[in-house]
Amino acid sequence: MPKSHYDTIGANPDASAAQLRRAYLQRARRLHPDQFAGRPARERASAERRMQELNAAWSVLSDPESRRAYDAELARRAPSRATGPIVSGRGERWQPFEPDRRHTPTPEPGPVVADERAMEIRGAARLLRPLPLLTIFAVVAGLILAASLLTGDGDGTSSRRAPTAEPTGIPIGCISLVPIVEEVPCGSHDAVVWSVVEAGEPCESGLEAVYRQGVGGLFCVTRTR
Repeated sequence: MPKSHYDTIGANPDASAAQLRRAYLQRARRLHPDQFAGRPARERASAERRMQELNAAWSVLSDPESRRAYDAELARRAPSRATGPIVSGRGERWQPFEPDRRHTPTPEPGPVVADERAMEIRGAARLLRPLPLLTIFAVVAGLILAASLLTGDGDGTSSRRAPTAEPTGIPIGCISLVPIVEEVPCGSHDAVVWSVVEAGEPCESGLEAVYRQGVGGLFCVTRTR
């Protein structure tokens, strides 16, 4: 087989661009005419011929597109007795056929056995199917209903909050809360006013503070509805 451009430069076919350039420069320095000054004419002529071959190989391999086309041509010229490509880190190489080498069949894939983690995931997926999901919702709703009956008054109704004891004393007026807070005659009121405090001061225990709109301060009240 004739010598390839890689042989001329002194690099492997899978060499990187940097490795290829380094090999070219090393060989070009050895073949430079200055290295053969004063040598016989035959040696100078041989070095000049090899230098021309080196430059021709470099002109092809230094260009990525030209190198790809050249590599494809080398692959087409590869021996036809190859068994197939062997993939390496940088490309494909061909392995020659060896009659004495035993062929090891590729084992057939067997049944996949799920591990413990896979079984847990599959179990969760089954729970999320429509019918089991509806069953879970029904159970939860039943538990909530049972809890409400247990905390009720025995007749199915929720226990009502005990009314807040009204403070002792005489109320000073009544107010309406809706649509605005305003003083109204008692009888059509929403809350009973027991005292008035400045903004920032607390009301007595058990009384609710309501802002006095347009006046300032707070009503201390008990709601009637």
